[in-house]
Amino acid sequence: MSHDGARSNLFHTSRQSLTPQDASLAQALADIATIALLQQRDIGQEKLEKNQLQRALSSRVVIEQAKGILAERWTTDTDTAYNALRTYARAHQLRISDCARQVIGQTLDTDQIHH
Repeated sequence: MSHDGARSNLFHTSRQSLTPQDASLAQALADIATIALLQQRDIGQEKLEKNQLQRALSSRVVIEQAKGILAERWTTDTDTAYNALRTYARAHQLRISDCARQVIGQTLDTDQIHH
């Protein structure tokens, strides 16, 4: 901003009042910064929710695969297989999706899972 040919600066080192034009500019800059921060927060929240949904879907797929493997191995239904997997996970303080991955990866002795 030019008042008398000199350039104005909102960041003064000395105490002085802002002109109405400077105050208006400062408010406009604050408004733009606020909008940018809100948009960035919304984008970040959207990404977080998308990642959470993707993880949930991936976990669900893994659990379904493990249920199928156990049902086939034990010649039982998938509900029985799921309940056994869930009971084992709880008893060992593990996430069911982690146990399911171990079943799929054959790193969990399925004889340890009671059915």
